[in-house]
Amino acid sequence: MRRRDFAGTFLSATAALGAEAAPARADSAALTLTQAEAKAGIKSINVAFQPGDVRRYGAKGDGVTDDAPAFQAAINAARLPGGKTIYSPAGGGNAIHIPAPEVFYLLGSPLDCTFDSSANQHGLTFRGDGGPSIDSPTLIARHTGHVFDLTGCDSAILQDLNIGTDASINPATCFFLARNSTRGSAGYHRFRNVRVHGKFSKTILYNYGSESNVLSECVWYNEANTPGTRVAIFTTHNLLKLSSSFTKVATGPQSCIDHQIIGGNFVNSSSDAAADVICLDAINSLKIFGPWMCAGGNASGRALIFVDSTHGPSNLCQVYALQGENGATQKYGFYFGGQTACTSRGWTIQGCVLPSVSNAIFAAENQTLDGFQIGAISEIASRGLSVAGALESSTIDGGTMLLNIGTSRGNALIGDSGRWTIGRRQGDAWVDTGIQSQSWKPEPHDLQISGKLTIEEARCAYHGPMLTVTATLTAGTSLSCKAGATLTGLPAPAVARSAQVGVVDSTTGASIGCGSVVGSAIRLPAIAAATSIIVTATYFAA
Repeated sequence: MRRRDFAGTFLSATAALGAEAAPARADSAALTLTQAEAKAGIKSINVAFQPGDVRRYGAKGDGVTDDAPAFQAAINAARLPGGKTIYSPAGGGNAIHIPAPEVFYLLGSPLDCTFDSSANQHGLTFRGDGGPSIDSPTLIARHTGHVFDLTGCDSAILQDLNIGTDASINPATCFFLARNSTRGSAGYHRFRNVRVHGKFSKTILYNYGSESNVLSECVWYNEANTPGTRVAIFTTHNLLKLSSSFTKVATGPQSCIDHQIIGGNFVNSSSDAAADVICLDAINSLKIFGPWMCAGGNASGRALIFVDSTHGPSNLCQVYALQGENGATQKYGFYFGGQTACTSRGWTIQGCVLPSVSNAIFAAENQTLDGFQIGAISEIASRGLSVAGALESSTIDGGTMLLNIGTSRGNALIGDSGRWTIGRRQGDAWVDTGIQSQSWKPEPHDLQISGKLTIEEARCAYHGPMLTVTATLTAGTSLSCKAGATLTGLPAPAVARSAQVGVVDSTTGASIGCGSVVGSAIRLPAIAAATSIIVTATYFAA
């Protein structure tokens, strides 16, 4: 029974004030009996308050009383260094007990979990029962600040919490992680089975310069419809210029590296055209493993992951088995864009299901993708990968995925080349896995043709850096040419100055001679007279 489940919710620290420092309050209380319990002969139920129980600090959990002062008193005790161990639950650490309330704990102001000095910290731990569902939160925030302000904090653990917001007064963020102006580091936070369902005008998680954080099996729904909302923002430059109510936040660029998102569900239900699930601002080393995401809810959002180039690229990120919502709710899976031209490097995107109305992966014209590893992408889109600028030094195992690349430079592209549109190819190695070799359109110049000319079996196939083209030319009566007559229309020019071309008489199989490939044209040998010829060329494609 949830009303008696008092063992599941804790706020703890590795050191805190002794029990004698707790506010004076009875250490036990009799709970009101249910009718069934009274009929069973139960006279009363006494619950011992643990030394860290928020009820010792005045929390009521009745949905009416502002319990933020009680929570703050518990936090103030937990975050101070020194003191005796007051309670050690399984797993160790001092604890402030926050039992599941009859209704919910109302928080009318932000919780100050900040640290000002650069002294060694012992961290904070928040534990809750998680609640039966995200629609039945244990905590309700009714203010416009940050629910948990963790500026300057190291090693916070938030586990099994269930957080919601007021219907009309909404916080800017739920979790504000930032460096303060006096500390050299901030981070090492762990979010485990934290459920957040409410309206946050900016984002649920805002991370400015906090490092080495892990989100595991979290369920976060941001239902605010304000412009540009997100579910999580990782930024090195304080992208939204947010501040703390309790301490001074650092300024300028800060390191924001080494984060993991493991499983969970993340939804931004805003219909705003710039609504994203995750926004990255010049960070490094984000690893995502197997979550489900949706941008836009039942309307249309922008991207599951938006990589903002305002302050530079985000590099060395890995995304595996990301599942997008199976519907036309977001325009992009991944979107690399922004006003600043830059090159993002070292991404791996593997095994993702990225349904979108436009592109599974998109990079704007001012963006270059370098050293990307992309494969096993399932997408329902008009185009799979679209790079308006340049893709370079990358491996794309696309299968049947559509590729639209402005400049493809030094890439290994694997897939059905019939579904590719490449503006410019430079030193690529392609493996064509299409069921049939692709066609090309030879255009003869300086051939002497008697009767109607028919061109058949004009095929091309890519294999690594090589390209093989072939075509059969048949004249109604005969065809002939002097050495140097050309066939243009090659699907890609030759990288070398020339390559050998074989010409045979298709009627007899006899060799007629050898030509060459120069640039984008096949140069034929002299042909005295023939009814039908087969032209074949294999060369290094540019």
